[in-house]
Amino acid sequence: MEVRLPERCKEVPITEAEAGMWAKFTLDTDILDDDMNPVFIKGRHLAKLCDFLPGTLDDALGESGIRLFAVTNMVGPKVPLFSLIHGEYKPYPYVSDLRVYRVDPVTDESTPNERVARIEDIQVGDWVLFGENQTSVSGFVTRIKKGSFADDGTRIVRLEHLPSSYLLGGENGFDLTTAYRFKPAEPEEPEEPVIPEEPGYYEDDGGNWWVLDGRSDCFVMIRDRNGKPWLMQSPVFSRDRFTRFMKKVENRSLRPVRIGEVEE
Repeated sequence: MEVRLPERCKEVPITEAEAGMWAKFTLDTDILDDDMNPVFIKGRHLAKLCDFLPGTLDDALGESGIRLFAVTNMVGPKVPLFSLIHGEYKPYPYVSDLRVYRVDPVTDESTPNERVARIEDIQVGDWVLFGENQTSVSGFVTRIKKGSFADDGTRIVRLEHLPSSYLLGGENGFDLTTAYRFKPAEPEEPEEPVIPEEPGYYEDDGGNWWVLDGRSDCFVMIRDRNGKPWLMQSPVFSRDRFTRFMKKVENRSLRPVRIGEVEE
């Protein structure tokens, strides 16, 4: 599933990246820890950037013009994504198509999605964010179950591209920062077909030929798209019915053809 970004959420140049900003990136391979357990799974990710090294070491590197940025799933080790060496961007070999955003690109107020306020209301397919500051985790929920038999409002969730399960709520679980349910895209309204006003002969986008009778203001099919003439029982459409028909078959326009003049 792909995270849709609101138009207002503009990218930040990678060279201006800071811990706490958001990165959208692709991992070209699974990332494993020292025990060969997966930390991040191959695929497209959206996560908050953090400093790869502890504060004092990172400050020391920063003074020398070097910054190391990483992401974390709060269970395994941090995964380094890229470095800025005297302002030059250098991604790690397994990272591609990385983009940086200053504002949370999902919970941004201009995103037309429905907010889920309670942990117990989370469903598969929802986007969740939990954790604290730079060690937050986010992603789409792929599995969810109750955290206890007593149904105390806690939930155990699995996220897309992350191998670990997380307990949300309760004394031992993570606090939910926010959750969103993506609304389906509104279907686009079909364009109104262009219906001529002048009597005459016309060909539609599908190759059918029609005559618009000036007396009745009705359309009569005289030849189909295969060139077969309609002599008997030709379809006759009033203007309103013909407009509905054209919408249904997705023919959007008629062009005049020179066969002869319609008798008034």
